[in-house]
Amino acid sequence: MTAARPYEIVVWGATGSVGKLVCEHVAQNYQGRVKWAIAGRNQAKLESVRKHVAELNPACKDLPIILGDAQDQSSLDKLAAQSKVVIATAGPFARYGTPIVDACVRSGADYCDVTGEVIWMRRILDKYHEAAKEKDVRIVHCCGFDSIPSDLGTCLVVDHLNSLGKKAAAVSMLFGKLSGAAGGGTIETILNQVATEPFRDQRAAADPYSLNPPSTRHAGKSGDQLLPRYNKDQGCWTAPFFMSSVNTRIVRRSAALQKSAYGEDFTYNEACKPGGLVSAVAVSVATILGGAAVLIPPLRFLLRKVVPKPGSGPSKEVQERGFWSATVSARSLAPAGQQPTIVKAYIADPGRDPGHWSTSRMLLEAALCLSQQKEEGKLMGLQQSGVLTPASAMGMLLVDRLRKAEFKFDIVSG
Repeated sequence: MTAARPYEIVVWGATGSVGKLVCEHVAQNYQGRVKWAIAGRNQAKLESVRKHVAELNPACKDLPIILGDAQDQSSLDKLAAQSKVVIATAGPFARYGTPIVDACVRSGADYCDVTGEVIWMRRILDKYHEAAKEKDVRIVHCCGFDSIPSDLGTCLVVDHLNSLGKKAAAVSMLFGKLSGAAGGGTIETILNQVATEPFRDQRAAADPYSLNPPSTRHAGKSGDQLLPRYNKDQGCWTAPFFMSSVNTRIVRRSAALQKSAYGEDFTYNEACKPGGLVSAVAVSVATILGGAAVLIPPLRFLLRKVVPKPGSGPSKEVQERGFWSATVSARSLAPAGQQPTIVKAYIADPGRDPGHWSTSRMLLEAALCLSQQKEEGKLMGLQQSGVLTPASAMGMLLVDRLRKAEFKFDIVSG
């Protein structure tokens, strides 16, 4: 990667709801310590964002603006060439994301985003993984609520087992109550993927190991949960979690890329704990019906009429009243006749909503970790190039950064 670049991070998509929040976090927490710029396709809207962050911190009044349009590859090439790390928040990524990834790989800039589009990520893997390795570039998807809690929560308990001289046999993640609101971009991404992606690609994405290297796909070993299930390790009834079809693929790719830490036979499952069998049945039915409704074209058309528009997000009041939490349980490998070690952890953001405030801060900390801590990651055995995951690229370095940002990543037993 070229060292002489004017910016440490560039926020591309800064005028959207998540992008604007990333800018707020930089202005309030890192201004003067990080060289940064904002980018997008609309000069007037970018100037409005600059004015907004200058109201939060007057030192941002001359914040640099870079024009970069997904329909103009040369503009993205110039953008990527100016930054060590590009933060991408403009989705749907299947519609807008490939040109900026392409620019980053060719120019040698690291990249992170908040996509949750498994089909698009598979395409990026197939097209850019080897090229990114050759250019010493890290492309890191899913650096928001999908899938940092799942990926780094698993990393946390696996790391703890490693410190005890053990490997993990299985990890289960159970999400508890959460409060927040989906943004227009998130909803549009879901509708766009169902409406535009070929059926064969949607079917391929249903493979629980669809983001794994071919040699690490274990058919039938650890599939998605669709019905109520009793979790023995955590002692409760569980139901499908609406984001598990993304999160599980990311965690399993992390395990495949970091075999020495996770072990060859590692399995991962994710669900939510709604509170008893009846609630688990109700959530399961609602999840199945909701998923089926999105597949029906007339209902998708009606949804687009009533849901928030792309780029919009919940009010500050909703963000500040929001919260999320999850519990993680890891069971170690154990010789025949011996009891496995059980490690449990609690992860949470108790005072901010998951889809916007939490997501934007997680994304920013991931970008700064990529920018500032590569040598530390190399010493820790983290992956240094390719199409990666938060855990495989940043691991416990990012956990520590998030703890400092007031997220909870706590081992509670074991």
